[in-house]
Amino acid sequence: MKATRSLSLQRVFLMFSTVVLVCMVLHSICNIFILAIAGGIIAGLCIVLLAIYRALKVPSVCNKEYNNYLKKGQEEVKKILEK
Repeated sequence: MKATRSLSLQRVFLMFSTVVLVCMVLHSICNIFILAIAGGIIAGLCIVLLAIYRALKVPSVCNKEYNNYLKKGQEEVKKILEK
């Protein structure tokens, strides 16, 4: 291209397309960061929900159930010691 001060249609098109491409790249980078942050949040929530679910499946060991658990354990120990 010659060094001229006038703007040709080709230069305007090249400048416009360059600006559009740069904006698209910057926009996609923002989307990647947003998707990464959203993915991290979703993964964290899944871990927390799995921990809550597993904690709720653990049988309660309070009062009567715990006493029964201890009695069964004592009986098993006695059986083992008798042999």
